[in-house]
Amino acid sequence: MIRKDLSWIEVSQKALSQNIRILKSTLGSKTKLSVSVKANAYGHGIVETSRIFLRNGADGLCVNSFEELLKLKNESIKCPILIIGYVPPRQIKQAIKLKADLFGFNYDYLKIISSEAKKIKKHASIYLKIDTGMSRQGILADQISDLIKKIKKLPYLNITGLSTHFATADGKINNKEFLKQLNSFQKSAEIVQASYNSVILCCANSAASLTYPQARLDMARIGISAYGYYPSIETKKIWKGKPLIPALSFKTIVTQIKDIPVDSLVGYGGTFKAKKQMRVAILPVGYYDGLDRKLSNKGEILVDGKKAKIIGRICMNLTIVDITAIDGVKIGDEAVIIGRQGKEQITADDLAKQIGTINYEVLARLRENLNKYYL
Repeated sequence: MIRKDLSWIEVSQKALSQNIRILKSTLGSKTKLSVSVKANAYGHGIVETSRIFLRNGADGLCVNSFEELLKLKNESIKCPILIIGYVPPRQIKQAIKLKADLFGFNYDYLKIISSEAKKIKKHASIYLKIDTGMSRQGILADQISDLIKKIKKLPYLNITGLSTHFATADGKINNKEFLKQLNSFQKSAEIVQASYNSVILCCANSAASLTYPQARLDMARIGISAYGYYPSIETKKIWKGKPLIPALSFKTIVTQIKDIPVDSLVGYGGTFKAKKQMRVAILPVGYYDGLDRKLSNKGEILVDGKKAKIIGRICMNLTIVDITAIDGVKIGDEAVIIGRQGKEQITADDLAKQIGTINYEVLARLRENLNKYYL
């Protein structure tokens, strides 16, 4: 298929659909599935990806901000949406009007939400966020009893759910820190349920959902696995279900081919020197698009079904690859940064390993306004 774009993203609807069905089957009928579509759906495009998830059985969505909520609401996406990030006071009233669920992570913030809800005489739906051991967002678990006593006096708050986030669920099975967090959450749940008996218990992320059945509870918040990737190598090894399928391909085209003589310097700083005459291809993609600069002189890009090494430093909008051993490359040929071409494949995991990061970052840093095609 011929694209007019210099660089673009393709998303497999089949892969996203199958991943959701696998996850729904794993969770079972008693656990609802809320899929995280924050960070532009991990680079996959928040609106269309959300629609695909919902068509295939997702019960709700998680976003990070009011702005992300608005993108979905403006596209008439109707399902429970939980904002897991901070909503500034100026946006709380509108978030309540749009029927979003909000994280309540301390008493002072809950007071603000209550005050804003009172102004419009509408109840805010709150998921209390408990810090069970990650030291990030949330109230400390040993303070939950006092919090419940205080918030009972605040008007216009509906305590809908109770949540936490695991720091080590993607480690080895039965690791002590994870089990300690889960035990702390369950104790907090008993305290909260004594006052709010219909509260939704929601704590399992992708790793916990795949490997710890006891953590799935009423609702799971799943992110990376919905897109076909595992949270860690350990999780992938432990997982015994159907394999997840990466859904995203990141592509560009060849815009110039040239022969360079021996001893030619390539790219900024002359970090690569040709030891022989070489044939190179110029690609109109760079770190602005999300191709990490740390892949300079060591990453690979698929050209004509073969791996072409990146030589020289990746530029803001251009990258140079060695095609000396690849015959028949032409101007306009497709080049694959993430995805499959012929018998070869490069995944976000491959790139993450090369640059010392995680697959989440590789996907989330893809330029948001790259055109996306849902195949």
